[in-house]
This record gives sequence, structure tokens and C-alpha cells, in this order.
Amino acid sequence: MKSFVVFAAVLAVAAAGSRPLLMSNERLMLAERPELAKQVLTKEGGAQIVDMAFDMDEPGRYLYHFKTNNGIAKMEQAALEKDAGKVQGSYEWTSPEGQNFKLEYVADELGFHPVAAHLPVAPAAPEIPVAIQRSLEWNAAHPEEDDSQMYEQSQSQMYAQPQSQMYVSKKIMY
Repeated sequence: MKSFVVFAAVLAVAAAGSRPLLMSNERLMLAERPELAKQVLTKEGGAQIVDMAFDMDEPGRYLYHFKTNNGIAKMEQAALEKDAGKVQGSYEWTSPEGQNFKLEYVADELGFHPVAAHLPVAPAAPEIPVAIQRSLEWNAAHPEEDDSQMYEQSQSQMYAQPQSQMYVSKKIMY
């Protein structure tokens, strides 16, 4: 039985072989195994990469780009700024309807900020109602009437600091 388990384990390892591991981190994939990125699959078939470059001169700094024969392109560069990484780049593609799209982005310590003509835009902030605006103007013109100091925060006298109590259980004899 032991020899069967060992045989099955060896067979499984041999069958697995060494297959390339595709990583989601495309920078790492292009840097370590550029031959894996030679073909991008689409519905129409394979798209050939016609131009590709990856340069990394020091930790935290890199520049890479690629273009395919079907119009997909991506460029990205990164640098360390103020002890934080900043990445900026763009990518573009053509929709099945023939419309060209381009998106530019910056990713830094404040988040990911995309800019593109096809992205939705938030509606403008509504106007402040007239009555509220008049109230704000009156408050600004009459600072002596400001009673917010009356409600300053102070330490409450109603609550005392909890006292440490020891709970001692009594031994019950049977």
C-alpha cells in the first residue's frame, strides 16, 4: 500500500511538469518571463505584440510599454516620491464598434485617479437654498450672537472613573 501511495505521488509530480505560471502582476511577468507575454488572446484570435519594452533602473522606478497589432497599447512609469510610490500611465483600445478609447491615470498614496472622456462625471453640487444662504451671511455679520462657546466640551462630573473590584468566588462544599 505504501509503495502505491509513493508511486501515485511520483506520477502526480511527473504529470504536473513545469508549466509557466502566469502572474497577475504584469510588470513582474514582463520583467522575468517576457516570452510569456508574446501573445494576447482575443475573440478574434491572437493579437501579436509589435512593440514592448521594460526598463527598471533602481528599486521603485520603472518604465514599460507595449503595443499590439489590433490597437491595444499600454504605458506605465513609476517613481518614488516622498517615501511613497507614484505610478502614472495610460492604456488605449478600440471597441468592437470601432470607437477609440484612451484612459490616463495616476496612482499614489491618495488612490487611483483615472481621467478619460468616456468615464461618467459626477453631477454639479446643488445650489445652497436662499434661506440658508441668508442665514450664513447673517451669522458671519453678527459674530457676537454666536453661542457655540456655551456648549464647549468639558469633562463630565456625572460619571466617575470605574473602581477596580475583585470578584471572589466562594468555595461551595458538598
